[in-house]
Amino acid sequence: MRTPIVVAVAAVLVAAAGGGYYVLEVLPKQQLRAGLDQALATLPPGTTASYKDANYSPVSHQAVVTGLTLHGEISGDPPQPFDITIDSVETTNANLDLTNSWAKAAANPAAISPDTALAVADSIVLKGVTIHSAAINVTEDTVRVTKASLYPWALLHDGMPAWKDIRAALEARSQPPAMADLQPILRVEAAVMMGVAYDTYEAGPAKGTETLPGIDIAFDVNKMAGSGFDRGVMRGGAAEGVTVKGARFGAVSVDRVAMGASDLREPMTRLINGEPVSPAMLNGMRFGRFEYTGITVQPPGMAATHIGGFSFGPAVFAQGMPVSGELAWTDVSVTKAQMPDAQTRDAFDRLGLDTMTVSFALAYNWDVAQQRATLHDTMLKVNELGTVTLAADVTNVMPNVGAFAQARLAHARLRFDDASLVERLLRIGAARTGADPAVYRAQIAEMARQQSIAIGGGSPVILAAGQSAADFVNSPHSLTIELSPPAPVPFLAIQSAAADPGGFAALVGLTVSANQP
Repeated sequence: MRTPIVVAVAAVLVAAAGGGYYVLEVLPKQQLRAGLDQALATLPPGTTASYKDANYSPVSHQAVVTGLTLHGEISGDPPQPFDITIDSVETTNANLDLTNSWAKAAANPAAISPDTALAVADSIVLKGVTIHSAAINVTEDTVRVTKASLYPWALLHDGMPAWKDIRAALEARSQPPAMADLQPILRVEAAVMMGVAYDTYEAGPAKGTETLPGIDIAFDVNKMAGSGFDRGVMRGGAAEGVTVKGARFGAVSVDRVAMGASDLREPMTRLINGEPVSPAMLNGMRFGRFEYTGITVQPPGMAATHIGGFSFGPAVFAQGMPVSGELAWTDVSVTKAQMPDAQTRDAFDRLGLDTMTVSFALAYNWDVAQQRATLHDTMLKVNELGTVTLAADVTNVMPNVGAFAQARLAHARLRFDDASLVERLLRIGAARTGADPAVYRAQIAEMARQQSIAIGGGSPVILAAGQSAADFVNSPHSLTIELSPPAPVPFLAIQSAAADPGGFAALVGLTVSANQP
């Protein structure tokens, strides 16, 4: 954040120049350097910076600083020094009044509106960025930001932690820190997020390593980009060609990561205002969908697993709770050779499979005020075997530890669409008993009917369910179980009624159907 400010301050000083050759060619460079020196002198204690050269062109409105270096120290036991070097920083059309505007804001921060924005520059380009410390080393070829702005309300807010408070929060502890201990860091991070805006962001390629106790990671990122960020509200972003390697977990590569529109402005504002950290602080937070496509995972000493995609979100928080969310993965390829035990490998053999391709999805919505939750678009699919889908509607869903005891089932639907599982299981059963496959199928179908007679107590619903199960065995396409109770039923009552199938069927409004659209 400081580098764009420093360069913009230099541009401000240039604007004070008058006309003539001295003003256009000599004075701008002198004032640029003077402004840089003044800005770098305000860095936190223990942090120093220098540069090799600085120039400004009044014709192209471009300021260029080369050979920028920054040295500092991260608190800890022992403290960890770090160095940042940047080959060049270039700004175009910098705000020539930024220094004066910032000084006025700093002189009376209480008078600043949260919506007051100070333009920095049309574009800021960093080239040859290197970060070095004992824990992390990163290199980045290029970083480019367009239409950067600052919001002094967040960055100059009254009560923001001092540098010594930040250092204290970062120090190593014998016990895990409480949320109150982390509040200075959280407030600073919130101020940074709420204090900046840009139209576009591009960076890459980047590579680096991270070394911490028990962690040794190397990573590469080909490209990162963002489209619009304004005080915690992000329109979207993406990263391409991501690879992470570590001795403990092996290697993970992702072709592309896409980040959906997200809004963190409300919780960040609460942090800046000094509100205590609590679940209620999450109210108003919205995450867009995060999608990872083209994933390859290779644990140490094992074959690689390929995943078509993984996603989570959108997610929304209200009343301190996650009131909606989605999670999914697609086409996870699992092979028999990857199975760690002989019993599982034997199951693959019995099913006649070398590979299973698994997909999963889950989505829910929860109206906390109405105490109603829905589970939808939820499924588990094995391409080679079949698909299970589930939908449910639950009432009396309370945000407390006794939620299950209070919750009531209003409706549920479970459906299985067969791909080949039934035929494979019938073949396994026939081979185990030595029966003819057709005869074995008829036996299983008749067993389903007889079981419904034995346990149903004359219930027509149970008898119909047995017949549907038999129809499904004879012609395995789909089997649907639906629960439509006349009135929402407590889950505890459902558990109690399970011992009486006929009573259970009447209580929950059970229907079972085979091979229906």
